Amino acid sequence: MNKHFLSVMILFLIILSVLLTPIEVNGNGLNNAIEMLQAAINPSISELPHAFEAALITLSYAFSAIGIALIASFILSLFASGLLNSNRTAVIAIHHLFSASRAVHELIWALFFVTIFGLKPMSGILALTIPYTGMLGKVFTDIFKQLSDSSIPRLKQAGASNGQLILYGYLPQAMPQLMSYTFYRLECAFRSSAILGFVGIAGIGMKIGLMLNDLRFNEMFTYIYVLILFIILIEIWTSQYRKRKHEVFSFVAFIFMILISWLYIAFIKGAYYDQLLTSKNLQYGLNFLKNLLGFNNSSPAFTDLIEIQKVLLLTLKTIQMSLVAIFIAGIGMLMTVILGTKKYSHPIVYNITRFIFIVTRAIPELIWAMILVFIFKPGIWVGALALGIHNYGILSKLCADVIESISNKPLEHLRSTGANRSQILIYGVIPTVINRFISYTIYRWEIILRTTIVVGIAGAGGLGYYFKYHFSLFHYTNVTLVIIIFMILVKIADVLSEKFQKYLI
Repeated sequence: MNKHFLSVMILFLIILSVLLTPIEVNGNGLNNAIEMLQAAINPSISELPHAFEAALITLSYAFSAIGIALIASFILSLFASGLLNSNRTAVIAIHHLFSASRAVHELIWALFFVTIFGLKPMSGILALTIPYTGMLGKVFTDIFKQLSDSSIPRLKQAGASNGQLILYGYLPQAMPQLMSYTFYRLECAFRSSAILGFVGIAGIGMKIGLMLNDLRFNEMFTYIYVLILFIILIEIWTSQYRKRKHEVFSFVAFIFMILISWLYIAFIKGAYYDQLLTSKNLQYGLNFLKNLLGFNNSSPAFTDLIEIQKVLLLTLKTIQMSLVAIFIAGIGMLMTVILGTKKYSHPIVYNITRFIFIVTRAIPELIWAMILVFIFKPGIWVGALALGIHNYGILSKLCADVIESISNKPLEHLRSTGANRSQILIYGVIPTVINRFISYTIYRWEIILRTTIVVGIAGAGGLGYYFKYHFSLFHYTNVTLVIIIFMILVKIADVLSEKFQKYLI
């Protein structure tokens, strides 16, 4: 198949999805939008102490989860990469474990753990730990596989064991990349931790949800602004580490924050970790697992052809939502990415654009969806717009950084021929960055597809709405059906996106 034809077909599917997605405004949507804008300009200052306290609780969850995930993923990735074990069966099993753990969104894990353990801090921490172990583990495995073996023969000749080879040979090479990616995931974990508030786990997300439901928009925006502030501070810290500035201090501070967070959760919040391993909780967990697997149901939904057909139709809606979302994010990125680069933008415009990138990605998709439901009627459009806005900020930052990193040397030839700035962009910059842009866009589409279930819970339709409806009615085999279909969908998306990137680029 010609790659240009394939590109046209993909573009056709995206445009068709956009055209088939109706945009319906609530009867009072315009008034709600105006009221929210007024509240955004006039946030409640009196709520600031409570907002900072809620943000610190959320941050402690993020650090605690990342700390556990870092240890688990590091150990598992050593086996998955073959550094500790070359057994092919074990390697494949760990890869499947990474894939399965990150395929289910942390909000879904949170619902499960809250059902088993109740509204305890450890329910949220475990909900974050499982998917982030999969995310970190996958990347850590790739990093270990790409390491140089140049120093290993000398260590082997000196009689080094496998542990010593890793400690003195592989780890020093891998450490900068491992920590750089971990710092990036810390920012994501903080946003994810905020989302957990919408299942009742304490933190800044729960406060935002309460304020929104009570129509206290001024207080809501206070919490949103504090959330954005924390995201900015984390990003500044992580960017300093990636630039190798104060590297040792950042690493020590990172470990210190993990330890403080564990102590805070364990003793201040009273969440002693061994309380999870009780016979009562074990019984709750087994009963819940039996319900999911249909042991107590003579006709489980995952064997019902009518229910399967219904879920498959909703899957098409979910795919449609993801395509519309990546269209919104991609178009927005193309329109503003140049404005977000120092090389080709005015300083004032650059700073404003970069701030927009931060704000749009700092607010999680679920919060965007809950806000947009007050303006638009619940449906595919709300979910697509929420996902599109959030991923616009992420995609735009990634692509702007690509342009910033281009070497000036290849562009000097164009300048020497008298080319102006526009011609340099068209004939020099765009051909250089287009492959990376496509790669990042496909990658973000994978993430969007995984997150559609979350915005669906907020009323955006698709598999998420079906999941929420049946979970609230304790129809657990219907929940299992959604998870099975969703994991298959995410796996197919993983395979297709990998093939598309190889084929198109």
